[in-house]
Amino acid sequence: MKQKDKLTISIGTTAFNEEQNIKRFLDSVCSQTQDSIRIREIIVISDGSTDRTAEIVGNVEDSRIKLRVGKKRLGMTARHNQLLKLFAGDVLVVFDADVILKDNRVVERLVSKFKEDKRVGLVGGNAQPLPAQTFIEAAANNFLLAREGLKKTYDFKGSALAVRGPIMAFSRKFAKRLSFPPNLMASDGFSYLTCKTEGFKFHHEESAIVWFRSPQTIKDYMAQATRFLAGKPQLYEYFDKALVDKEYQVPRTVQIKIMLVQLMRNPLGYIVLKVLFMYALWQSPSYLKKLDTRWAQIGSSKKLIMTSESKK
Repeated sequence: MKQKDKLTISIGTTAFNEEQNIKRFLDSVCSQTQDSIRIREIIVISDGSTDRTAEIVGNVEDSRIKLRVGKKRLGMTARHNQLLKLFAGDVLVVFDADVILKDNRVVERLVSKFKEDKRVGLVGGNAQPLPAQTFIEAAANNFLLAREGLKKTYDFKGSALAVRGPIMAFSRKFAKRLSFPPNLMASDGFSYLTCKTEGFKFHHEESAIVWFRSPQTIKDYMAQATRFLAGKPQLYEYFDKALVDKEYQVPRTVQIKIMLVQLMRNPLGYIVLKVLFMYALWQSPSYLKKLDTRWAQIGSSKKLIMTSESKK
């Protein structure tokens, strides 16, 4: 394909103290094939990092990398808005910095729908958990894998649950009409609902896979669950409540099937996680009152050591 016919891609990520994984992440991004695309730039915004994140990024030898060092920590929402203003490509692909792209065609697969259908504004990819190393991580993965196994029963791809923050792609036309409100928790849900209400189409690309690590400790799981639960009520401020509830609703029968699968595979893990989740649900209203998108880092999810098993 001629260069002029290729989609130009801007890849962006925000990073706060990501020294444990940022090199692996960038290596997986820089190795992406460009048969049908041209990766024009890789924008990394260090959000007030106090570790070696910026230094490590600066040492990666790839002329496409553009490092922006923020002296103050503003939070992911503010930095995502910065990415929306900075990017120069036809498509903006946003990854979390604590993921690893599964293979060298993730970006090509993720953005292919934009070429096929000009009405597509947002594409979500497939975030998959790495094999568990702790009891809590195994319990968290148990839920994710139970839901994954029921895709033939219920089309999660047709709801807000299909778009995951670790991997999203925006058409230029849609991105230029998108702006995240201050202190927003659910930027993925906000992106999806804006896409739907603004008349754009959403596509879930199952074959575009990134690896991530689930929380490995109770403290980190509680932080993540509380943020998730606090994120949905925020969306009521910007979208019709009935629409939000509809897009996040999972039929009762499917919920029961997910529960049964978890109980069969890891009964103790399910019970422990259920108790923790209920406590997080109780905590989430008070969490909203003291909301700060510059939340504490979930450290255990940054340890993305790849094994031969996870690379299959």
